[in-house]
Amino acid sequence: MSRSNGTSASMSCWWWTTPIPWSSARRWSPCWLPWTASSPWSGPLTLSMSSPLSIRGRVSPGSPPEPSRQTNDSIHKGLEIIRQMPADSQKFMLVFSDGEDINSRLKREDVSVAAKGLSNFSAYAVDYMDKSGLDPFLTSFVQGHNGMIRKATSANDFLPILKRFSTTIFHRYMVTYRFLVPPGGTLVSAPSAVNIEEVTVVDSSPMLNHVYFDTGKSRIPERYVALAPAETATFSEEKLKDTMEKHHQVLNVIGKRLQANPEARITLVGCNSNSGVEKGKIGLARNRAEAVFAYFESVWGIDLSRMEIKARNLPAVPSTSRVPEGVVENQRVEILSDHPAILDTIKSTYVQEQADTKELRFAPSLEGETEIKSWQLRLLGADTVLATREGSGAPPAAVAFALETLGLRNLVQLGQVSAEIEVKDQEGNVFSTASAPVAINFIRREERTAQKIGNKVVEKYGLILFDFDRADLKDRNQIIVNRVLARVAELKGAAMDIAGHTDIIGKEKYNVELSGRRAKAVYDSTLQSGIAAEAQITHAGNGPNNPPYDNSLPEGRSLNRTVIINLQYTE
Repeated sequence: MSRSNGTSASMSCWWWTTPIPWSSARRWSPCWLPWTASSPWSGPLTLSMSSPLSIRGRVSPGSPPEPSRQTNDSIHKGLEIIRQMPADSQKFMLVFSDGEDINSRLKREDVSVAAKGLSNFSAYAVDYMDKSGLDPFLTSFVQGHNGMIRKATSANDFLPILKRFSTTIFHRYMVTYRFLVPPGGTLVSAPSAVNIEEVTVVDSSPMLNHVYFDTGKSRIPERYVALAPAETATFSEEKLKDTMEKHHQVLNVIGKRLQANPEARITLVGCNSNSGVEKGKIGLARNRAEAVFAYFESVWGIDLSRMEIKARNLPAVPSTSRVPEGVVENQRVEILSDHPAILDTIKSTYVQEQADTKELRFAPSLEGETEIKSWQLRLLGADTVLATREGSGAPPAAVAFALETLGLRNLVQLGQVSAEIEVKDQEGNVFSTASAPVAINFIRREERTAQKIGNKVVEKYGLILFDFDRADLKDRNQIIVNRVLARVAELKGAAMDIAGHTDIIGKEKYNVELSGRRAKAVYDSTLQSGIAAEAQITHAGNGPNNPPYDNSLPEGRSLNRTVIINLQYTE
């Protein structure tokens, strides 16, 4: 502890406290805490007070008594500890008291006797008993030991009283004190409501004419749907919905189209990754092609003369072999055809929910005396935790939840959602608060019809897969773009959104730029046609962000190397 004249000295101090009824919504149990500061001391002494009140420092040896309302006993115990401290050290006692003394073994006279003969000792007190006037015993005690007593009638009195004490007790020392404010704040949602409506989707998904295999295996993976011969008659690609489902039915889509186009032929090119256990295994590549060949022949009854098998190591246009994801993508059978109908896009029409926003965002605004140690934010619906985000330190400015991940149909059933955040600060204080409920409004097609409001329609077109790391429009892609332009000419005023996507291989910044180039290629082609006005069209590159398909699967990554065009209009 530093003297104001630059010299140093030692000081020991001891506090005794009792409940402070207005420190918080609950009464605080009494506590007893001695404090010692040994010589030499450098730096300020800090009294840290929170709600409930706590005082922190280096605790002297000895076991404090259990929390009690025994004022005389507690002061006497403190005096015993002070008497054991070095005689030449500066010592003081600060007493917080509500004036009650219940079941003390010792009398006030015993306290006075115990304090006699103490050198370099001062006593101070804060009296906050409910009645007016100062406690006579405390007044006599502190005045007899070079100190002072002050009356506190509310929590607001503490800071000025301690400031007054600090200028008296520590006129030779530097001291700081502060009240620790537990964290508090609010949690605001955006938007305040979500509108979800049924729309008609006309989906033209690209044909991914690959079947991917597990490492070292030639058996068709189970995620590809295998039909029995008797089921082929009722199979219809028009009943399929999303693009990933269509791909896992690719063998059946092609089988049905081969039946409908008996003049068409196909070539099955078996490939391997040409690395690891598959290094140079041409036989493995052939076995993979033969597995696909056998399915078409046995299930769909395709004549052997219409199918040709080839085998090679890497595909003609391979994915990168520098990363595991690229290696797996090369373990495939490519299905080629001389007939355009076999590998054409897969079209289907269905009703789907669509929201007027892509995500829910919750912005915490928090305040506190000490830094936040950890946080957890929970998204709730019908008293069920739908999703959780958590982290160390202060939470971000906003926490977002993608509606697509939550499931629009699930949100409709819930009717409303809310969020709750819980934070813990470095002092161990915990605070939680909730957002206002976010209403989920659902608009059915029947309601729009009854109100004579046109139903929304979204026509979705996916371009044929771009080659790895390429942005140019090949013939098959240009054919699809031309189809889109023909629809735009028919619809007159349909809004056109062009979104480029990539897989997760490579650096994010480069992938965002690559997807932007892919979207721009479609945008430029559209403008050059003169069919659509610039104001009708939006385009953007998303890179690996908000992927439309599952990046954990090789087919998902391949499908993500695409541009998706949405035409939206009201019919």
